[in-house]
Amino acid sequence: MKYKAVIWDFDGVWSKDKFYKTVERDYPKIRDFIQNYIWGESGENRVERWMRAELNMNEINKLISENTGIDFELLTEKFLNDVNKMKIEMGHVAIINKLKKQNVKVALVTNNMEIFTSITRPRLKFDELFENKVFNSFDYKMLKDEGLFDLALKEMGNLNYADVILIDDSPRARIFFELKGGQSYAYNNFENFKIWAENNLLNK
Repeated sequence: MKYKAVIWDFDGVWSKDKFYKTVERDYPKIRDFIQNYIWGESGENRVERWMRAELNMNEINKLISENTGIDFELLTEKFLNDVNKMKIEMGHVAIINKLKKQNVKVALVTNNMEIFTSITRPRLKFDELFENKVFNSFDYKMLKDEGLFDLALKEMGNLNYADVILIDDSPRARIFFELKGGQSYAYNNFENFKIWAENNLLNK
């Protein structure tokens, strides 16, 4: 079928880089705390709360600083530097531009933090690429399966899920999207995706 729109995820699709990469590399003690108390089972849902704007970067970094002894300003500087230098898979751009020429709508919907909006979004010129259809959970205080997908489809012209395909590495996001009637592609790496896209998106 020919889709009216294609939605991209960001984390795990555009970039597989992680926050605190250099901090975790240089400070093993801090790495252990971050793994356990930010990302891990002892994290008290901090990641989801951060992506809903219930917490912010400063609050997370203060928690890490107070519990590990690393200077807050140093930690914040290293954190922001890592975000600025995240490795990005730019091969998606050509696919998106081809879709736009075929009058297929494109959007990006991400469960993400404030630094995606302040750093990554302008750095990668996403508003230009996606024609202002960029939806970050932090900005809307809701995750994809809490209404962000619904909002995105409405903003894209009241689209039906059945006319849209989601490019995402998250089983949770894909299952939700499919239960709503949409299609999804289980993203693993760009090489496989490019082949699939040429056969299933660009040649329809």
